[in-house]
Amino acid sequence: MQSLRPVRRVAELGSLAVMRVLKVTLLITLAAVVGCCGLVRFNRPFGFRTCFLPCTVSALRLYAHDNSGRYPDSPDPFAALQKLYPEPIHDPKLLAGISGDREATARLLMMGGRLTSNESSWVYIPGLSASNEATTILIYERRRGLAFNGARASGRAVGFVDGSHRQMPEHEFQQLLQTQQNDRRSKR
Repeated sequence: MQSLRPVRRVAELGSLAVMRVLKVTLLITLAAVVGCCGLVRFNRPFGFRTCFLPCTVSALRLYAHDNSGRYPDSPDPFAALQKLYPEPIHDPKLLAGISGDREATARLLMMGGRLTSNESSWVYIPGLSASNEATTILIYERRRGLAFNGARASGRAVGFVDGSHRQMPEHEFQQLLQTQQNDRRSKR
């Protein structure tokens, strides 16, 4: 019997080691999952917004096509943008913009309310038409540092009169926007 005690002790130590390895593995896995969730939140602070800019620009083009080349117009840019819902935009959340409040925008529009900067992060420039220069800024995300899909990116997500969109370096965006504003003022 005496000779079995060391074997039993080795077996007990072996099972303790296995338990420690399992605990460490579980902790590492848990840390990795939490870290990945944090990384996703860091990389996409407002969540995934895969089609918000491309779909909104497409809806603006459809509106212009159906309205003699004129984009939605109104003294209030949000009232102009709201003309896209419920046709050609069926999902009111698209009008929230990339960093806007999707749920508040959907509730507001479905109840017939007026869209404001409290819900939407889009900056829309009313009074344009399809005949404007192709590189004319039509719509852009209010916050810099976000890509069209909600990911962090340098510059600004911008949609143009020709239906294209791209991420512009902030200084280039500001220059183009200023030139565009000056041109519009001089034509009044």
